[in-house]
Amino acid sequence: MAASARMMSNIKRLLQAGKIRDDTHNGILSISFNSHVAEVEYERRGNVYDLTHTSIPDELQGHGLGTILAERIFDHLIQNNRKIKLTCEFLEQFYAKNEDKYSRYVVNDTD
Repeated sequence: MAASARMMSNIKRLLQAGKIRDDTHNGILSISFNSHVAEVEYERRGNVYDLTHTSIPDELQGHGLGTILAERIFDHLIQNNRKIKLTCEFLEQFYAKNEDKYSRYVVNDTD
């Protein structure tokens, strides 16, 4: 069932305001919102978070929630003095569109 425009607007607000949970045991950064969970899986190496996979609930895909999640996760890691490595294709695309904002914080294999 498709989400209504009003419902999507509410979901976006909840995702933007939701608390980021860092499950260090399983390597998952997540935000719970409106009985859903959006996640970014990672592998941590010291101060570097290698972001490997992004997950948005299937029924909510295609509404810009992945972009909101990416921005929230990037900002969260930066605020916590972490570096970011990108293995996830979606997050690589997000970074390419926002390189000016995040280039100081993203590392590659040779860094």
